Amino acid sequence: MLHIFMLYMCLRGRYNFMNMKRYGSYSEKSYRNQFSEDFDFLNFNKEVVKDKCSRHLIHAFDPSFIPKSGNKTEHTGWFYSGTSGKAMKGLEIGVIAAIDVDANIALTIEAIQTPSPKELKESGKTLINHYAQLIIDRKEPLQVCQNIWQWMVILPNRISFFQF
Repeated sequence: MLHIFMLYMCLRGRYNFMNMKRYGSYSEKSYRNQFSEDFDFLNFNKEVVKDKCSRHLIHAFDPSFIPKSGNKTEHTGWFYSGTSGKAMKGLEIGVIAAIDVDANIALTIEAIQTPSPKELKESGKTLINHYAQLIIDRKEPLQVCQNIWQWMVILPNRISFFQF
């Protein structure tokens, strides 16, 4: 895994398996096979936070908008963009981060793509219910290095704190 991270920092041009073969140590097929395997980023990033951060953490959830045009991308819909102050067509990811209060840094733990509003409506959920379920589903794996389970949730026009 360390090889892949170092390779990503050194790659020039497009990030594809041919370039990885050119600048890396393995064949294109080896990279392709490794990328077809699932990787548990939640636990990997949790271990990084546990190893590198102090014990004074606040977990944050921040939905982030990504502009996207076209009709072929899954989960494309109208989401609120804080930068432009209005709903725009694109994608949204919910980012869960650990904020180290002592070091004044934040490390991303996981990014989860938000289903489109149409898909949420079909499943009978609201956007806020979806956000809450993401946090509840990850409560146990994310309890790292802290006694108080505190969250900061950043939503349009408000920041909320709550404790479990």
